[in-house]
Amino acid sequence: MKRVSKFLAALLVVAMCMSTFAMVALAAQKVYTTGSCNIRTGPGLGYASKGTIPSGKTATYQGSRKMDGRGVYWLKVKYNGKTGWVSTRYAHLKGSSYYYYEEDDYDYYDYDDGDYVRTTARVNIRKKASSSSTKLGTVAKGKKLTYRGMISTDYKGNAWYAVRYNGMNAWVSALYSYIM
Repeated sequence: MKRVSKFLAALLVVAMCMSTFAMVALAAQKVYTTGSCNIRTGPGLGYASKGTIPSGKTATYQGSRKMDGRGVYWLKVKYNGKTGWVSTRYAHLKGSSYYYYEEDDYDYYDYDDGDYVRTTARVNIRKKASSSSTKLGTVAKGKKLTYRGMISTDYKGNAWYAVRYNGMNAWVSALYSYIM
């Protein structure tokens, strides 16, 4: 009986260590800004701003994500000693690195990993990352699109996600979608 108790105690210690490691690894994830964004005291526009994070900067993800009443997700981050919340309309949780390049008057952020983009409203799918680009179609709210690992910022400062749509490379506005 003592042998079983010692085994269970050791198993419990290992499980606790593994969960602590997983939480540290999750917190080490980075959040990248695609536009200048406020870091707020809570997850929504009604919370006070603690300052801003400039476009193209990184913050450390603190392991919490919440949706506001508009259907926009907010990520809890730490940046320059301040802990607060940033909107996924201007910041995105990703792996450990990304690449930045410019092409055709657009800024692109090319990420190492990514899964899907989910729409938060009925939204147009475009050929290029611009609301004036050719419309390829429209998708309903809640539609899941395959993310191609790139974010573009158009000349107005709006972010766009590269997606697959009906077998084509396309773009969807980050104002009406988020990376999941």
